[in-house]
Amino acid sequence: MKKLILLLLLIPQLVISQNSWFNLEVQFDYYAPSESFALITQAGDTLVNYQPTTPFEFYQTLVYADSGEIEVSLFDSYGDGWAGGPGN
Repeated sequence: MKKLILLLLLIPQLVISQNSWFNLEVQFDYYAPSESFALITQAGDTLVNYQPTTPFEFYQTLVYADSGEIEVSLFDSYGDGWAGGPGN
């Protein structure tokens, strides 16, 4: 019983250790398999690194991170960039 109580006391500490979160949603276009992105913290830790496998894929996840700036890097293996729509 003492071990269970100790474990229950530690769980909030583990959950609170990262004090920020956000919902990340990315909608890819037809050329999604040639695109990818990464979210990187100030300390250089990778929070998310994702490359879709199908056109028009929708990616959603909760990202837990400490407060601070996060770098978003967008990659395109074809070389024409991430299209924003017709004419862009």
